[in-house]
This record gives sequence, structure tokens and C-alpha cells, in this order.
Amino acid sequence: MKIGYIRGLEEDGAKFWLSRVGWEPSEAAERIAQEKDPEEAGYVADIGGGHGRDALWLAERHFRSILIEPNKYSLRLARERAKNKRLNVGLINATLPHLPLCSETMDVADLYWTLHQIPDEYKPESLKEIHRVLKPNGTLYSASFGYWEGQETPKNIHPIVGKQAFLDLHVSAGFKPRCEIKKRSDRTRSFEKFWYGIFQKICLEKDLLFADDSSGRPITLKYNNSYNHYRKIFFLRLNLPNKSFKANTGDRDDLHQRRKPYAIS
Repeated sequence: MKIGYIRGLEEDGAKFWLSRVGWEPSEAAERIAQEKDPEEAGYVADIGGGHGRDALWLAERHFRSILIEPNKYSLRLARERAKNKRLNVGLINATLPHLPLCSETMDVADLYWTLHQIPDEYKPESLKEIHRVLKPNGTLYSASFGYWEGQETPKNIHPIVGKQAFLDLHVSAGFKPRCEIKKRSDRTRSFEKFWYGIFQKICLEKDLLFADDSSGRPITLKYNNSYNHYRKIFFLRLNLPNKSFKANTGDRDDLHQRRKPYAIS
């Protein structure tokens, strides 16, 4: 099933988000820049990042960022800006729950305002896919709409209403919270409430016991790392910066040994 983050015409959707958020970075991108050294951070995947406000902003600060976005018009906007600013950023036309990246190649994942665009039945698989591409102990910065205060939530989004539900969804995919889950309000639309959290990838194939920072109660998580088995994944041929590419499918056994996050066919 093809899943899109934006309903309607791609151009309309891309222009809507550009007019709404512009090129200012999200809270997640700002936090990444505060916490990570671009020389040591490795690759940052901006997943469902629209026109690339986070990916390009991080690239300006010398991070190796990759924008993964299903909207081709949004990628076109990102490509034009990257070209004008002479930024080296990877642009990939793809969507969750299938990412055309090798396993354990991303150091950081930026999932800001993306999860609520994915139907509920695909959310667990999407987070497991992010878990697959992150390196051991990799960091996930995640934010998703929870509810609209005093207004009806649009039917074309799939919010995570409860704070605990937001936490449990990430925990069940193999992540542990690095800090307390916080409720945020949109800067321009204060009635839009969303959850924001920072998570760390868990890699152990055994029972894990840790404290839930949001409530203080202990959680026992039975996590099986079998999701990282080698399966059919996508391959990319990336030769030049500031280009968007489509992926071809194939099978390869040694992808986890490659240094680059892209599988070269």
C-alpha cells in the first residue's frame, strides 16, 4: 500500500507547508545541533521532512543530512535551495514504512511531525523500520500531533491522542525514552498540541528493564532484534549531491558491512 504524508496535490501540499513553517528549523533540528558534533555525528536522516527545512539547516552546519520525503515537489524545493546555497545534502524520494537505507547506517533520525501522517496500522512497522536503519544506540527525535484543543482534528491525519500511547508506540518498536515526553503547542497555532520525545535505540536481545520517565513506573520490555534480519530492501545509485533518486529493489547479504548508508547497485 502506498502511503503519503500529504493528501491532495503534491504541489499544493508542498507550498502549504513551505508557507506555514518556512525554512526555520524544528525543535528537533535545533536540539540535534546542540547535542551533536557534526564531525562525529555521522548521518542524520530527516524522515518525512517536507521541503527539507531541517535537513538543509543541519547541512549548513556541516552535518551529513539526508532528506527522505514522498512528495516530489517538496524535494524539488529542497533541491533548488540546496543548489542555491551550495549545500551537500542527500535527497531521497521514499516513504515509511520502507526506507531505502542499509541497516544500522544512520546515527540520528529526525521524525518531526511525520508520525501522525501515517495510518495507525502502519505506525509500529514504520518505527521498527527507523530502528533498523539506526546504528546501535542511535538517537530518534520524534514529534507527533496529539489533539487540537477546542477544535476538531482534520480527518486526513492520524494523531496519537495520549502521552502514554505515544511512549508505548516507541517502546514497542525497540526504543527507550531518553527524557520525559513533553507536550508542545505549535508556535503559530497554539491550539495544535503535539508530543515530543527523544529516544535511544535498544539493541539487546533480552528482557530490558528501565524507568518510564513520564510516570516513574518500571517497564519490562521483551524485545527481539530479529527485525534486523537481512531481507529484501531498496538499492540506490547516488553519484551527485543535491539530486533526488528513485530506488530499485534487489537482494544483498553484505549491506550491513558497507560504510555508506546507500546500497550501490
